[in-house]
Amino acid sequence: MEPSYQKLFKHLKPVEPSAGLLSVVMTRLEAEERRAIARSRRRLFFASLFLLASLGALIPVFRVAYTDLAASGFFQYLSLLFSDFSIIASSWQSYAFSLLETLPVLSLTLCFGVIFIFLAALRFLARDFRSITRHSTA
Repeated sequence: MEPSYQKLFKHLKPVEPSAGLLSVVMTRLEAEERRAIARSRRRLFFASLFLLASLGALIPVFRVAYTDLAASGFFQYLSLLFSDFSIIASSWQSYAFSLLETLPVLSLTLCFGVIFIFLAALRFLARDFRSITRHSTA
């Protein structure tokens, strides 16, 4: 004996999509692809602006960090590591604290912040560039 749901499916007519459904779906897909390309180009533009701005800020920030490191005496303490290693080995904790005390934290934080912004902008630029080239070749 045949189950009742199989009898139902035997007499059921297949559903036909409307006549213009394919063209409507294809039009929406093309419009969405155009919007995605435009969005990627806009993000590419802003990522390149951030990249250029952070690249332009790197040199002055490095110069400030170097000047602050030199003014604080950090390089003199660091040079002791190479000239008087035996003295440093005996009192390495005091030496490490002296190095930490002479670090210009604000300029190094600013320097690392600009480097982080530069690397993030570079990452976004590469991602959006790949996205645009993938859409243009397809």
